[in-house]
Amino acid sequence: MAMAGAHDLYFDEMFALADFLMDPIRIIGVQEILGIRPRWPQLTWAADGSKNATMRELLLSKDLVDVKELDFHDPRAEIKWDLNKPIPTEWHNSAHTLIDIGSIEHISRSNQVLENYLRMVKLGGLIAIQTPIKGFCGHGLHTFSPEFLIETLKQNGCEVMYEKYSSDGETQVNVAMDDTGVWRFPPNEHVLIWLVVRKFKQLTDFTTIQQSCYVE
Repeated sequence: MAMAGAHDLYFDEMFALADFLMDPIRIIGVQEILGIRPRWPQLTWAADGSKNATMRELLLSKDLVDVKELDFHDPRAEIKWDLNKPIPTEWHNSAHTLIDIGSIEHISRSNQVLENYLRMVKLGGLIAIQTPIKGFCGHGLHTFSPEFLIETLKQNGCEVMYEKYSSDGETQVNVAMDDTGVWRFPPNEHVLIWLVVRKFKQLTDFTTIQQSCYVE
């Protein structure tokens, strides 16, 4: 759960989306910024690597005021919750933007996680997810099919605003479903999805999907 320097391009593009940087923002996990970035002189790092700046610190430096981290394990987070469980109802519609950079793959009940995100974000709000879709064996509990993430969010009232794929470095790669319903991946050992969706419909009952290649 970190902002690696090789991925700054994708963060810049997501942050530039219309009303992405709007309070309230909820960050899933304490997202450290790895490596000192001269482009952000307002942030603080320790030269010996003992302290990294965080995404929360970066967003607060952009004149946002309601930015909180949710993490079950890291004591630095303002909100502690196990996302394997439904969130409290008082958290429903409490965030405009929710950002998950490399957290969902570490949580076992993926459908529950996505339902929590959908309930936490306000109507018209944004959900941003970066997570492995190829490789990364042993990194987390899951490596996802893009279809699971995209179709689950679409079938529960969201539209895709941003969708890109990268290697574990900065290189953008092509990933797509072919005419037979099979996802085709590049030869890179590791691939990440960068996905932002906007919630256009309030969630009532959560819909679980079927894999399209098996649906007649």
